[in-house]
Amino acid sequence: MADALGRLIDVSIGATPVDLTTAGFTGARVSMRNCSGVTFVGFLAAAASGTEAVLITIQQHTALTGGTSSTLTSSNVRYYTKTRATALDGSETWSAVANPTAGVITIPGASGQSGVIVVIEIDDVTLSDGYAYVSVNAADPGTVSRLASFVALPRDLDVRRKPANLVAARS
Repeated sequence: MADALGRLIDVSIGATPVDLTTAGFTGARVSMRNCSGVTFVGFLAAAASGTEAVLITIQQHTALTGGTSSTLTSSNVRYYTKTRATALDGSETWSAVANPTAGVITIPGASGQSGVIVVIEIDDVTLSDGYAYVSVNAADPGTVSRLASFVALPRDLDVRRKPANLVAARS
């Protein structure tokens, strides 16, 4: 049996766990040079109180560091959420959400006291010419502590290798 890691997907960091009220986060750039798309999987913990919305911006970049960055505005970006008023326990179902407006996804404030899983699908054809990297960033939602993290899954790999021989997802 062949593993999915190295054949279908790779795994990289999108954003390490952070309290968004410390100024949000700027996500790590992930290369789309050796794959057909990247799936970002985000986890937002329930806030103790409050109803601040969380804004997630999807960006494209021309280089791993520096270069030119811009907010991705393509209608080819898709995203889905799972929300539960108490702790997430695997009994939730996915909700498909319309394409983000101007590359910004809004996790509604009504979900502030709920755990949320968000999946963002970005295809390589979505990027503008000359751009080869993508990232997700989150703004500070307000004063109530809200933990979040993102995992990046480069998918539909162009070159399939055993995991130890994969090219770094950030190269």
